[in-house]
Amino acid sequence: MIELAEAESSARLARVLGLVRAKFAGAAAALERFATALFAKHGSEYLAELGDEEAVALVVGAHRFLLEQDPPPRVRAFAPTFAVDGWESTSAVVQTAMPDRPFIVDTIREYFRSENVEVRHLLHPILSADVVDGDGQTG
Repeated sequence: MIELAEAESSARLARVLGLVRAKFAGAAAALERFATALFAKHGSEYLAELGDEEAVALVVGAHRFLLEQDPPPRVRAFAPTFAVDGWESTSAVVQTAMPDRPFIVDTIREYFRSENVEVRHLLHPILSADVVDGDGQTG
């Protein structure tokens, strides 16, 4: 049964990545890496709840948030709608962008628990980033 679920999850992710390639040719490689990391850990359950187009919209929106120029930490809370975000949810979404720190995810979860806020899904990709200097060089 677990193998079937993993196969279905892999097939769903493959469809989403195919849509990313078709819709965002110039940025497809970066979006594919991001989508794969976003749904890697516990995201397969959430991915199963989304339509393929909704998953692509979630990936693109989260990737845009990650690439914003404001320095971390950054937090965005919103209720996604089709009109604005290309996908919707009956739940609120909280996005964060920050350097990885010990216990940061646990701290955020504990805060929500203390406020009696249910966390239905947690997507927690850990990404490496190249720093670009003023001359456009990475390091």
